[in-house]
Amino acid sequence: MSAPAGVRPNFQTEVKQLLRDRALDVTRDLVAEQGWGAVNMSLIAKRVGVSRTALYKAVGARDEVARALIERETDEYLAGVIARLHEHPDDLLAGLAAAAAFALHHGAGNALLKSILAGDRGDADLLPLLTTDPSPVIDRAIAALDGALPHDVPGGTVEVFVRLTVSHLLAPSGTVERAADQIRRTVAGLVRPA
Repeated sequence: MSAPAGVRPNFQTEVKQLLRDRALDVTRDLVAEQGWGAVNMSLIAKRVGVSRTALYKAVGARDEVARALIERETDEYLAGVIARLHEHPDDLLAGLAAAAAFALHHGAGNALLKSILAGDRGDADLLPLLTTDPSPVIDRAIAALDGALPHDVPGGTVEVFVRLTVSHLLAPSGTVERAADQIRRTVAGLVRPA
């Protein structure tokens, strides 16, 4: 929600964005500390230091806060994924393997993701935003990677990469290195068919 280069956003827009960012920071911390079940708009407003009315105007209702939090975390994640991909401009498979390894390592240490996946403190309410509702995570990831990869990547490759990486992220089995290698080998079969 940043202004175009050379254009300064107005004061109200800056304040609203700052309030939104702080509210999402507080929400992320609350979910990690107490679980989504304990999070309510009054608690968020109190921790941020604003009225509930101001909070609702900045971020919307509780379900909108959940979606905004997941989308922001996903965007931060994707920035790291794309940075790893760009570290290998001449080797698509190495870039995708590095991107997958980053996503899996980062996910293993992410307190919010761990809390949501544990689902034992009301966090299961957030799980659909990671699993069954594809827009906050899957669709965002596919769009971001489609924009970052060369145009000659065979159709469906990005979606397979994203879905397989998310699967390993949500239900890890074995080491990150093993998972990243499996993802690399699977995508290799799509990029260079036998």
